Amino acid sequence: FPTNFYPNLVGRGPRERTKTHNFDQVKRFTRTVVTRRRASMGNIFTDARLILVPLHPTNAHWALGVIDMRNQKISYYDSMLRGNFYENGRKHLQRLRLWLADEWKEKGLVDPTPAIGQWPMDVVRSVPQQQNGYDCGVFSTMFGRLLAEGKDPIDRFFKQRHATHLRYRMALDIWKWEK
Repeated sequence: FPTNFYPNLVGRGPRERTKTHNFDQVKRFTRTVVTRRRASMGNIFTDARLILVPLHPTNAHWALGVIDMRNQKISYYDSMLRGNFYENGRKHLQRLRLWLADEWKEKGLVDPTPAIGQWPMDVVRSVPQQQNGYDCGVFSTMFGRLLAEGKDPIDRFFKQRHATHLRYRMALDIWKWEK
């Protein structure tokens, strides 16, 4: 999903963020032909293996929500699991699970077994952790990339010392893709 999906789901103002989620603000994200064409599938809920959701709820930190459609679980990958980030991760997962259930109903799909409300939620603790306050975007992007490639970020394919190299690698990938 695009980076503006989650802020639209949770609301942009402090009062809106106290709600569980704003389904009406995001239901268009899965309806559009562009979304289906970009993903090269008819229905992302039945055809996708993973749905990657960039999370930027406070405008100061990036994390990654992952909806695993095949294994029926929702995970949170955060490179800064200190302080209240763990509890915030649980809150983000709950909002994604509520959104997914609403989308499922909206599309008229038969609720899977187990029902979406029963899917496990996992704040993944053993992923690489950043050692500064500005590499969260690099880490979140790499978590998503590794998962999309079928690799597990827990295996620690990268560390903080690799962040600069990974930024250059991402820039090169974008440059190649644009050609």
